[in-house]
Amino acid sequence: YRKSGFSILLLGERGIGKSRLAVEQKKEDNFIAVNCASFADDTMAESELFGYKKGAFTGATSDKVGLIKEAENGILFFDEIHSLSRRVQSKLMTALQTDQDNRLHIRRLGDNEEIKVNQVKLIFASNRTIQELRDCLLPDFFDRIVQQVIELPPLRQCKEERENDWKQIWKQMKFGTEDNCPTDAKFMRWLKSLELWGNYRDLQKIAIHYHNYLIIKKSPENQDILTDDNNQPLSALEYVKEHFEKYNNPIS
Repeated sequence: YRKSGFSILLLGERGIGKSRLAVEQKKEDNFIAVNCASFADDTMAESELFGYKKGAFTGATSDKVGLIKEAENGILFFDEIHSLSRRVQSKLMTALQTDQDNRLHIRRLGDNEEIKVNQVKLIFASNRTIQELRDCLLPDFFDRIVQQVIELPPLRQCKEERENDWKQIWKQMKFGTEDNCPTDAKFMRWLKSLELWGNYRDLQKIAIHYHNYLIIKKSPENQDILTDDNNQPLSALEYVKEHFEKYNNPIS
């Protein structure tokens, strides 16, 4: 998809790894990420995306290159694309129209001239459904971003992969290797029974609790932390289950 030149839309629930999948593409290309939910207002969104000329508004004391131009000959990743206002969508839609040489044309705030931007690959991401995007995006803008769609299924639909997912999270968080990742039978039965509405973020929290247990276990002066109300020792499963279920939201 990335090599095709057409835009890519990543769809999936929160915590499923959309941003991580996009960021992995920067190994080969200049990579610029935009969190569309971070813009305080439309002016901020436009100034960050398109850039501005000195004096375009109060505080514009020098020229600024926008993120679109910064992504030239690389990848521009729009996370949480559903957060853009319709006004910004409209301006972005115009900017994303390519010419016969596959170049974009943008105009900075306060500038009368267009700037050409070469070969920008576009990746968008959202945790909304296709129908929700259709409702909140301008029709033309929706058509522009829904050219190639990759849907990432939630972890609860892939329970057969739970052990592999768990091992990868353990390794990614640098708690150890996949070979020494905790996988005893009782713990894995519990782990596979979870819906994990936070997806990989929930696995990360479980890994943190398990790692804490192992650290406390090695510290004699903290052993009272690893006992229940009857002063009986807690197993790793009991400790992790108690802390995860106490603070984790079981529904999306």
